[in-house]
Formats: sequence, C-alpha cells, structure tokens
Amino acid sequence: MIKELNNIFFDILQWHQKRIEFLVLFIEALIKVRTVNFSELAEAFNTSLDKESNYRRIQRFFLEYNFSFKDIAKLLISFIPQEKLTLCIDRTQWLNTNIFFLGVEYKGVSIPIIWDNLDKKGSSNTQERKDMLIEFINILGIDKIGVLLADREFIGKDWFKWLNDMKIPFMIRIKDNLLLEKTNGQKSNARNFFRCYIPKELNKELFDIDLKIIGTKISKDDYLIVATNLQEADLKIYAKRWSIETMFLCFKSKGFNLEDTKMTDPEKINKLIALISITFCWCFIVGKHYQKKKSKFRKDLNCYSKSIFKLGLEIIRNALFNPITKRKILYNCIRLFSRQLLAFKKSVVE
Repeated sequence: MIKELNNIFFDILQWHQKRIEFLVLFIEALIKVRTVNFSELAEAFNTSLDKESNYRRIQRFFLEYNFSFKDIAKLLISFIPQEKLTLCIDRTQWLNTNIFFLGVEYKGVSIPIIWDNLDKKGSSNTQERKDMLIEFINILGIDKIGVLLADREFIGKDWFKWLNDMKIPFMIRIKDNLLLEKTNGQKSNARNFFRCYIPKELNKELFDIDLKIIGTKISKDDYLIVATNLQEADLKIYAKRWSIETMFLCFKSKGFNLEDTKMTDPEKINKLIALISITFCWCFIVGKHYQKKKSKFRKDLNCYSKSIFKLGLEIIRNALFNPITKRKILYNCIRLFSRQLLAFKKSVVE
C-alpha cells in the first residue's frame, strides 16, 4: 500500500525515487510521532536502518535536496474544490522564526498554499504581501480570488491601493483608533462609529479609496471593524479568517509541533513546511471522509466533537501503529489520499 503512494508521488513530483521514498517515510513518521524533531522522526522511520542512519538521511534531505515550491503549491491547491476561493494571509512565529502564510479557507481551516520565511522580526511589508499574491495569481489566476481576508497588521495606504487597483476583493480588519471622517468633515476614531453590539455598515473614504466599513462592538473594550471593497459583505465572511489560526494550531501544538524544529535556516524551514503541508492535507482528506461516521455532532455547539484534521490524524495514526488489525482502515486512508493525488495528476496531464 505504501508503494502505491511512492509510485503516485513519483509520477506527480518527478523527484528521484530515493527522494520519493524519503517523502513517504517522513510523512508516515510525522503522523506517528507528531513532532518535527529529527531524532524522534528518525526512530519512527519504517526502514531496516538504525536510528543514526535515518537521522543522517533526514539531515541530507534538508541540506542537499531542492525542489519546486510552485509544484508543491499546485499539489496543495488540488485538495480544494476549484471555485471562487477565500484567501487568508497571516504570520506565525516562534523564537527567531517568522513565517508568512497564504492559505485558502475550506471547511473551517486554511489549506496552506504559499509561505515565506521573512527572516526578520515583525510584520511583512507591502512588497512582501504583493509578491505573495502575485505568486498565487501566477499559479491560479486572479479570477479565482473570491475575497482576501487579513487581520489588523495588514493595513496601509499603498497596500490597500494596490489591492483595489488590481481589483482583488478584500476584507481587512482595521484598528479601532484609525481616523474616519464624520459627516461634518471632522475626523474621529473608528470605534466611535460602532458603539453598539449590532453590526453597522458605513460608506467611508479610507486611504483615499471609497470603501465600506462594517463594524460592531464585541466586548467592553474591543471592536471588530472591517474595511472592504466588496459591494455586498458581512462579518460572517470575515469570520472565515480564523481558519488560518486553526491551521497554525494544526501545524503546532494540536498537530505536528512545528516549534520543535532546531533548524533556523529559512530555506530548510520552507522545505519542512512543504512536507508538513502535504501531511496535513492527507489528514484533512481522511477526516473529511470519516467525519459523519466517526465524530459526534454537538447540537449545542452546532459542530462536530472533533475537527476534520484531528479526526483524520487520529485515524491514520492508529492505523499506522496497528497495520494488521487496522489493515482495512489503513488501506482506505491510503486509497483516499491516492485518489486525490491521481485526480491532480490527471488535471495536470489535461
């Protein structure tokens, strides 16, 4: 069954066979140990080699092997139905590592598509944001963008103007102390326009652009205020931005413990994220398939007791640890993943 994955990945990625074998071993080990720590991964590699040899093999891959991140992006996007897409951008960081992500919201979580190690502290600049959007557009086209969602750090006159000029629909949260013009021509903090808990919509000029400002008070001292160039929008659309935070949890404490890596080199970390992203998608595909069968629906919370990712991770992990007694489930997990990969291969050929 594992050989089936080897063959499909080989056809799609066109890597050397040994690198494909490594990829599948890495994915399998990552699901088993749920950490990117090389020592623990090496111990979980399903080979006849000893731990030290597996460890050196992992090191060599990240040191020596280069591959196309554009090909990885195309592979990852294939896990999402091809319709108007909701893009989410945000950063996650630990110690001195600062990764800027673009994901596509699907079923409450963002599927990672493009990422960049900023190799600096703090937020991205306008050019870095443009570069990421242009990279996405070069892969799928601008017409695929339904809306771009972003939090308060992603504001700025040049950035908003570029998005508007490119005709990229966006909903971006603004700071509640950002100045907006009142009807009498004076300016006031944005929060002063949204003093009640019922959402309100205003037409305002912001950064010399005519936009809709939608906002509401969400607690005693906090406000949710969003600027958008969409003709019709509401805060339910913006709520999908949380999907990228969910993805970060899956990559970190709720899934693969990305912070455990000892690597600091930006290129190596980008490679690691590529492998995690493929593994993440396998868990997602399996969880999506089994959700109604294996997860209880909580009517009081209007959601399932386990997230799609968590359920998929648990099912595959249990099957990998018990390949004899869980053979049928393991076969089905691999079949689900293979079927998705084969569909992608077919689309590339066409």
